[in-house]
Amino acid sequence: MQDAFVVAKVLGHHRVTLVNAHSALAAFDEIRRPFSQDIQNRARQNGRQVSLYSEDDLDNLESKLNSGLEWGEPALLHWDCFVMFTMRSLTAWTTTIDSMVDEAVALLEQKLKVAAEEDQ
Repeated sequence: MQDAFVVAKVLGHHRVTLVNAHSALAAFDEIRRPFSQDIQNRARQNGRQVSLYSEDDLDNLESKLNSGLEWGEPALLHWDCFVMFTMRSLTAWTTTIDSMVDEAVALLEQKLKVAAEEDQ
């Protein structure tokens, strides 16, 4: 949803045309890709954490198994894993889209200005 909102804002910018729409998409990609890749990486880490497949858990696997946790049993049953899961998720829930829209529009305007100067 956020990606759609940001791409709509940059493509809907009053200076974007079919000729320079690639600049709008480049601005969108430059701003959103790091954020969305971070969310993807966190989701992967969380999935591994709750299913005991994370690299962090592999080091402590024997102690976790000896404590009664079965392989594949959801690690969210354990408080420490729940806290890590929650802390990793906070970034997605505490980030506002407004600043990213402003950054994308500013970057777009910069790209359009550079392109206009190159055309002259």
